[in-house]
Amino acid sequence: MAEQSIVKAQQDRVFNPSAMATRQGWVLRLVARLLFGHVRFDDVTAQKIRQIASQGSLVYVLHSRSLLDYLYFNWAFLNLSLPLAVFAHGFRLHHTLFLRPLGELVRALFDSLVGRSRLPRDEFELLGPAIQKRQPTMVFLKPPQSLLSLGGGFSDEAFRVLVAQQKLVSHDIYLLPQIMIWARRPDKFRKSESERVFGNPDAPGSIRKLLSFILHRRTAFVQVGEPVNLRTFLAALESGGRVHVGLSQGEPESSTVSQPAGADPALALRSELHIRFGLESRVIRGPVLKSARQIQKEMMRNTDFEAQILAIAKEQGIPKEKALRQVERYLKEMAADFRMWMIELFCLVLHRIWGRMYVGIEVDEAGLDKLRQAGRQHPLILVPTHRSHIDYLIISYLFYLNGLIPPYIAAGVNLSFFPMGYLFRRAGAFFIRRSFKDNPLYGLTFRYYLRKIIKEGHWVEFFPEGGRSRTGKALPPKLGMIRDIVADVRDGNVGNVYFCPVSISYEKIVEESAYSRELSGAAKQEENVGAVIKAGRVLFSKHGRVYVRFAEPLSVQDYLTSYQHEHGVTKLEESTAVAPGTTRHLLRQLAYTISYGMNQAAVVSPSALVAMVLLAHPRPGITRTQLMLRVGYLMMYVRDVGGKLSETLASVWEKHAAQLQSAPPRPEFEKAPPGSLAYGQDLFRARVLVDGLGDVVEETLALFMREKTLDVVNYGDELAYSVVRKRRVALDFYKNNIMHLLAGNGILASVISVGRAGEWQSVQEVMQQCRFLSRLLRLEFVYVPGVPFEVQFQTKIDHFIHRGWLQRDQNGNVMVPEAAAEAVLFFANSVRNIVEGYWLALHHLRILEHHSVPEKQWISALQKKAEAMAKDGLVRYPESATNVLFSNALEVCEQHGLIFRDRRRTEPRAGKSGKTEVELRMNAQQATALTGWEATLRRILVCGLPGDYDRIQGVDGFLK
Repeated sequence: MAEQSIVKAQQDRVFNPSAMATRQGWVLRLVARLLFGHVRFDDVTAQKIRQIASQGSLVYVLHSRSLLDYLYFNWAFLNLSLPLAVFAHGFRLHHTLFLRPLGELVRALFDSLVGRSRLPRDEFELLGPAIQKRQPTMVFLKPPQSLLSLGGGFSDEAFRVLVAQQKLVSHDIYLLPQIMIWARRPDKFRKSESERVFGNPDAPGSIRKLLSFILHRRTAFVQVGEPVNLRTFLAALESGGRVHVGLSQGEPESSTVSQPAGADPALALRSELHIRFGLESRVIRGPVLKSARQIQKEMMRNTDFEAQILAIAKEQGIPKEKALRQVERYLKEMAADFRMWMIELFCLVLHRIWGRMYVGIEVDEAGLDKLRQAGRQHPLILVPTHRSHIDYLIISYLFYLNGLIPPYIAAGVNLSFFPMGYLFRRAGAFFIRRSFKDNPLYGLTFRYYLRKIIKEGHWVEFFPEGGRSRTGKALPPKLGMIRDIVADVRDGNVGNVYFCPVSISYEKIVEESAYSRELSGAAKQEENVGAVIKAGRVLFSKHGRVYVRFAEPLSVQDYLTSYQHEHGVTKLEESTAVAPGTTRHLLRQLAYTISYGMNQAAVVSPSALVAMVLLAHPRPGITRTQLMLRVGYLMMYVRDVGGKLSETLASVWEKHAAQLQSAPPRPEFEKAPPGSLAYGQDLFRARVLVDGLGDVVEETLALFMREKTLDVVNYGDELAYSVVRKRRVALDFYKNNIMHLLAGNGILASVISVGRAGEWQSVQEVMQQCRFLSRLLRLEFVYVPGVPFEVQFQTKIDHFIHRGWLQRDQNGNVMVPEAAAEAVLFFANSVRNIVEGYWLALHHLRILEHHSVPEKQWISALQKKAEAMAKDGLVRYPESATNVLFSNALEVCEQHGLIFRDRRRTEPRAGKSGKTEVELRMNAQQATALTGWEATLRRILVCGLPGDYDRIQGVDGFLK
């Protein structure tokens, strides 16, 4: 029948009622003006359609027939100059008559009357000729479904024609799933009566479609799935194997098909397209949605879960009924109760709020597309950086705007206060306690809840750093949730998942003042309604831009396989030791791989560059000329080493790309201008960038000056800037946003700047000092995971030599050239506040030789002394005296056996859980070792800055 229709269509002229209008008639223009203006059809989707159409016959595939969708695509394709479908499966003349321009209708009627044309006897007689001419067509998988939609389902004739045509034509046929999303609420576990009458969301009836459109037309969007190459698909069917059927070999696993040999090609093709639409629905609507109560019921009916509850109850002597009731209370406290309407409400409110607060939100569109591809295959575990409470909202907001299902979010139980807890819970938050290692029943409940929501297919978001970073640097990752997820994948309790590192950074953090106070020793304010109302003041001030970037998704199954192959083990050893081949080593390496990915995805913003230049400058003030040149040089350098420039900075780079590429070859040595970091080719490129950075830097300086962070004075014929001493801690947050790109430079520069410029130093001694410093600062930075220190050190030495910051002789000695002294000092200064903070901590630990001291008291006393010394000029960097630096220094000292930290749990009071108190003490042997560490840091701090030796001696006297 298909072949006969094709031949017959060649013999006479047929009027095609289902072809899209080539011009907009008045009806289409009116409908479009009223209805379609807000529907989003992005450039990436349009480009994908053009690419496919250029490679063969394009067949648009829609899930169900809809006149409203047809109207929209006709209008959108005309506006975007995309290929128009000349055939649309299932549409008759009475469906499309009103779309046509009046002149076209008159000509068609006249041609019919005089016998020049006719209506098709069979609609499929038009499909074959269109394919032969490589004209775009449109087919549907199913008709609208509801009690009000009478009639049977579609036949498979369209797919049989396509299969037959692929065997006849030489070009490839591509079937492209195309989804028009009017409403994207997840399918419910229990169907409502309204769905039975008006149709389900997958194939809505006319009334449901119209209602959905009226309610959601401002948030509607178009999404295309992965195309099916029909020729490759048919070859796969004949072989009965799994064959790639997409456009390119870079597409994901979902672009494969597995069917038994001899399967009906048309039915198999239709089945594959259903799968493609299901994959798209997974990333847009998520899995079938169950209420929190339903999830709890199913968990409590899980026999394995119940058995483990009873085992813990027996071990702790708790009655069975009491243990079960306790678990139910834990689940009620913990479980999310996701509602898409709450997400929509949040997004509506946040869109207005963030329009006031931020200049804009820059999103990594390519990264989002990678997440979309990964999410078609397996659930995503989103692991973002954590710098602000805004982080809880921003991913859900962006996912909703970009057609992705928002995740379930792990939030601290401190955020469950009324009414915010009610709102957050319905926006997908599930609440967990900060620590529960002493409560095995709670830990069991959490592990099974996490397993349950992942098994249901929900995406999950949690912050691997635990709490918010007050410093702007990545915190060491916590292993808890990573351990639970990896164990479930390894043991087959859930399928594969993808860890997706995300970087969220801000030009200005809303908690800036609170962080500065907390780092200086003030008590952390608990979250409550009063704090939220007080925080409302930030809504009326601008905070620059927000940057969101995504690293490459990481498959847990692939990582497990790769790790076992690398270490030659078939089964991981359960051990408390962190040794290769053990579960603990794998988890640690995976956690730091995730943290490293978060850092690599981070955006280099103008505020980070300006803050780095201001704080790393060796003198109190810096002229505008020097500031601009250093910002230009730093921007050039971080881009060279893989930093991701913000859109603002990237546009400056692209604007001057031709000049930057024409830079003359770098001479080996050239005297740099006073205060310059660069010479030769680098100096040329920095000056080029300065020409385009004026407005960008001015905007950033204005942002800082509004917060009274900078003092501005006239210095001769130009302005000079100096950082207000008490604001250095706040500015340090933004500087730290790019420290991951400069940490290795800072460590090496700190060591080699101990000697004078032009003096040779033993590379072995330099390596030993760098090893010491990198180990000491390992809680401050995330190093390249899985790469030995020796390799990283040699790579960094070679890098310094390549950039001209070091020279090496035949004996392996290294020297800092005079021309590079300023650049080396700049990089050393980038970490010197941290080195100074650790040195102060080691110095102050000497008091433990005489008596033990409570840790909080020790930190508080040191901060007060450091503040006094900063006023006297004995402490060069006020940002070195933060409680975070001092706490990290104590932890490192404990790990290396330099001190004892005796922990004691206090008794619960007034319904509040007990707290852990820590006492610091030291013995004589530890004191001797500590003296050696302190002396090493002392040598590193005294390095070429005027008055450093006298300043260090002054600290000695003050702390005694």
